[in-house]
Amino acid sequence: MGYTSLHGLIKALKLKSSCPFQKGVMHRMKKELTLIIPDDLLPAMKLPSEEIPGRLKRELAIRLYAKGLLTFGKARALAEMRRWDFHDLLGDEGIRRRYDVGELGEDLAVLEDLACRS
Repeated sequence: MGYTSLHGLIKALKLKSSCPFQKGVMHRMKKELTLIIPDDLLPAMKLPSEEIPGRLKRELAIRLYAKGLLTFGKARALAEMRRWDFHDLLGDEGIRRRYDVGELGEDLAVLEDLACRS
């Protein structure tokens, strides 16, 4: 059985890690992860080829979050989605959002900031 290495997935499926500040701006380094998929699976996905890398990243982010292997923020970053869009996606998939004390503190700080502005 032959295998196809998707060039788009090489660029799309990346593990992110932070590196030190560079010129005052936080720069994120990316580690490359290649996913090799059997030839017969690509057509079975029934998706346009240009949608496959993004879709696989979203599916991976959803699963890793659901299993508790990634935090909401890291899963959202992997999916390359805005916070509320990823939140909605989790809801669409029937995955309950875990909400911890740290996130509550962040949300309260945002609310306090907004209250001070008005």
